[in-house]
Amino acid sequence: MKLRLCLLLLCCIAPACAIAAEAGRYTLVDGDARVLRGTTWYALLPGAAVEEGDVLDLGSGAVVQVELARGAVVNASGQAALYAAALPASGAAEWIFARGWTKVRASAANALRLRSTLLDIEVATGTLVARLDPEQADAFVEQGSAKVWLPGGRGKPTPAGDLRDDDFVSRVPQRPPAFGDRPPMVFVTAMPRYMRDALPTLAPRFQGRPPLLRAGRDINLGEADNWLGSVARPTFVRRFAPRLKDPEFRAAAAGHTSAYPEWAHALRPEPAPANDDNAAASERRGEQQP
Repeated sequence: MKLRLCLLLLCCIAPACAIAAEAGRYTLVDGDARVLRGTTWYALLPGAAVEEGDVLDLGSGAVVQVELARGAVVNASGQAALYAAALPASGAAEWIFARGWTKVRASAANALRLRSTLLDIEVATGTLVARLDPEQADAFVEQGSAKVWLPGGRGKPTPAGDLRDDDFVSRVPQRPPAFGDRPPMVFVTAMPRYMRDALPTLAPRFQGRPPLLRAGRDINLGEADNWLGSVARPTFVRRFAPRLKDPEFRAAAAGHTSAYPEWAHALRPEPAPANDDNAAASERRGEQQP
């Protein structure tokens, strides 16, 4: 009787522990949105668990919100592409943006680090709105504080300044960041309208096991290039290397070998097999020589 009671308690506790151990949930999925896990695309669903390594791709007008277990919120609006680079149990969660608009909310228990080609921003507390694209990066602290860094080689960014309530920073390629005490009207006008409001808290709606996601096709080279050209290139070179076994992916990469020097060895043409008739003739000629 005691054994059965213990087993019953374990069965009840195990799902709760699994849920508690989640990094977070996708609590809002509106529009065309998908997630890349490994090298395979999956259709994204509200309530799905977020995993470290997830790559999000949002179509035009799509909105996705991630609520992390330790309280931080990342909301992105399409067209956007972002990558959950690190979701640690303690310390700042790290998200890398290839492009797109985002509004985030951080707390003392869960800081957020946003990385992009032009700017790295660590949000200690409060809310921040940013547009992070390769051609221009802009960020506005709605409330709270943040630190700005310039991306550096070998993962060593350079401190560039601090942001407080209402502060704004902008940067274009080959230029230092420009700081201001308020966002310009052109930024406010371009910002998705809903980002003027507070981010909702939706996580309590999603209890129990997260839904299973339906697998689609594997990533192609054109899609992979978004990340092979990002600040996380070394990670994605390794991650996408197995796709070279696919003839179509391999052929596309082989046509531009200079763009993928890390794959140079794998992309070398295989030696042509020896012709059996010629090989046999050569052997006969060798036998006839004294």
